[in-house]
Amino acid sequence: MPCTPQDCQLLARYQESKPWKDAEESDRNAIKDLWNRLKSVAIGAARRYSGSTKFKEFSSHPTPMGRTPK
Repeated sequence: MPCTPQDCQLLARYQESKPWKDAEESDRNAIKDLWNRLKSVAIGAARRYSGSTKFKEFSSHPTPMGRTPK
């Protein structure tokens, strides 16, 4: 399952980016888990894509510039 209501609640707590080290450890783990799940969706989509344009899976880093994503 790519996203859950809990994922939305997690991201809602981080409307403003803050230093990664200041986020709760459980939130850091949950953000990494969400990132991994979204990355797997991108990989699956890239593998199934049959168009003529080259398609590559991509997921930005879960901690951009050492801060929480917003």
